Amino acid sequence: MSEKLPLNIKQTAQLYGVSSDTLRYYESVGLIAPRRERNSYRVYGEVEFARLNIVMSMLEMNFTLSDIRDYLSSHSLEKTIELFNKEMDRIDETMGKLSLRRRKINSV
Repeated sequence: MSEKLPLNIKQTAQLYGVSSDTLRYYESVGLIAPRRERNSYRVYGEVEFARLNIVMSMLEMNFTLSDIRDYLSSHSLEKTIELFNKEMDRIDETMGKLSLRRRKINSV
């Protein structure tokens, strides 16, 4: 990243490949809390980028925003294991459904 921190909302949105509205939404649901300058503009620094990195990684793994918020609110090993087990259960369920669909298609 060649830009100096902190970044404004537009720069941050471009960096993460999301819209400014998405960042505002993440703020409204409690995933991030950018600080405000005197003019009330949002600014994103190291703390916000650390949280955004977690949010984006967990979204890529198909965690819900609710799961992500829960994880961020109680950042513990137990919570991490619980969330990963929950996601593994969802994956197993999806794989079972896909396998059933495959068998049905093969039997036609």
